[in-house]
Amino acid sequence: MNEFSNSELLNRILPFLAQIKITVREGSVPADSFLPGVCLQRGEIVFNRAQLKWPCDLLHEAGHLAVTPSAQRP
Repeated sequence: MNEFSNSELLNRILPFLAQIKITVREGSVPADSFLPGVCLQRGEIVFNRAQLKWPCDLLHEAGHLAVTPSAQRP
């Protein structure tokens, strides 16, 4: 089984999300966020690298955005 560091996973996930037009940016995430280090703000995925526990949470949140019409994302 392949194991990747969080940085290696982010290096794979972030370009993919950009390619499919899901906006992801690093920023401030509330400490009480449902997913550690990840939140949605105005139709964008915001993550804090230091708080992020599971990089694949970005893919999970991207799935929610992907099935939401872009006009309704914000």
